Amino acid sequence: MSIVKRYAFRFGKWAAYATGRSYQHVQQGRGKAFVPGRLEGYFNDLTGKVGGPGRLSAAGVPLVETDTTPEYEMPIVVFQWGLGNWDAWLLSGKTDAAHAANVLATARWAVATMTADGGWDCWTSLSRPVISPYSAMAQGEGISVLVRAGQIEDDPAFLRTAQRAADFMLNSGAHGLTRPYNGGISLEEYPGDAMEGVLNGWIFALVGLSDLAIATGDESLRETTERLAGDLAAAMPAYDMGYWSLYDRSGIVASPAYHSVHIAQLEALAEIFPRQAEALNGIAARFRRYEASKFGMARAFVKKLGQKLVATQQGEMRESSARDR
Repeated sequence: MSIVKRYAFRFGKWAAYATGRSYQHVQQGRGKAFVPGRLEGYFNDLTGKVGGPGRLSAAGVPLVETDTTPEYEMPIVVFQWGLGNWDAWLLSGKTDAAHAANVLATARWAVATMTADGGWDCWTSLSRPVISPYSAMAQGEGISVLVRAGQIEDDPAFLRTAQRAADFMLNSGAHGLTRPYNGGISLEEYPGDAMEGVLNGWIFALVGLSDLAIATGDESLRETTERLAGDLAAAMPAYDMGYWSLYDRSGIVASPAYHSVHIAQLEALAEIFPRQAEALNGIAARFRRYEASKFGMARAFVKKLGQKLVATQQGEMRESSARDR
């Protein structure tokens, strides 16, 4: 992609973000068919993702293109599309065969593309500065798709792959999908990246483990997820700016879309983990108050804009340096 086309792409992307027309920033409230403790609707509403970001690959899953990357199958996008289709299938009364077929296409793709390590490569094509090609967020969402696909088609490979994904997430070693924090563990969307402890990715990962515990009845895994939920609840003050939420622990301010996602995720998580309900609902209520404050939103917007401008300038300097070498 040429430099001119790249900047045009970025401008269009940022404009879509600002006006709420971005595929990545659709409304994601509480899942429309969510039932705590059961493998029914997903906890977060991803039905807005059903249209997909573009055309489908030969495997029948969405393709993604960025300003620096040609079309490829991005696991997180694929899994969220699959989960959106699952909820759409449930909401159709389980009569829409196209949505069911899309869920199965996602699950089959997950089985076929899992690496020997037990993960899905998210970052190689994007050249992110991570220590691993994997993402705890992708692991969790992949698990959530696979255990649900098994309700449509009885394929033992779905559950086996989900179990491998969970085992790798929790025992990833140098791949860093888990990170010690505040006496507990955070589940990392971007292992080793400067964006430590991305909140929405941590929650998606945790819910995947919880879904697998429900699917298998594994008491040990259930206890692990309870402990991890406690770690997340204890870490929440680190994401509270006093007027808005942070996207991660590095200090990146959440966009309005991600702030809303945080609220919906935390409220649903409080239903999944009743022992942590008071803490999770408490922070969600604060985040809702912040969202209702025009002053708080304006303050967050200004800070977010400044961070975006600095990041853009740094990116331009890196590109210029690379061209000069």
